[in-house]
Amino acid sequence: MLFFADDIGDKSVTAEDIIKGQYQFEGFKTEIRDLNQVTVKPIADMMNQPEGMKFYTLETPKSNFVTVVGISDEKGMVGGTQGALMDYKELAETSVEFELAPIYEEQKKSEDFRTVMKKLKFQSDHSQ
Repeated sequence: MLFFADDIGDKSVTAEDIIKGQYQFEGFKTEIRDLNQVTVKPIADMMNQPEGMKFYTLETPKSNFVTVVGISDEKGMVGGTQGALMDYKELAETSVEFELAPIYEEQKKSEDFRTVMKKLKFQSDHSQ
């Protein structure tokens, strides 16, 4: 769901990027990168995290930082960090937060939603 949220394009790949199969990376220079799959990796719990929220990183950075996403039953958040940030309050200062239910209701039956879901690869806690 979070890939369909508004205002995440500077922190994460979006549903549009995933569907297109390419995204724009803003590093030392701007470049277009192929996007055949988005790998989602769980990370350890953060200090001060909301109850029930789980955190992940994406192996498709938008810039010279790590994309961190959090998801709970009701809310999602997308942010980025260049360090070993493990405090939710600090991450939240530069993150985008949103309600998931409206996005789910809008997208649950769409072909775009199915396309995005097919391109996600979830790694377990024990993968390297």
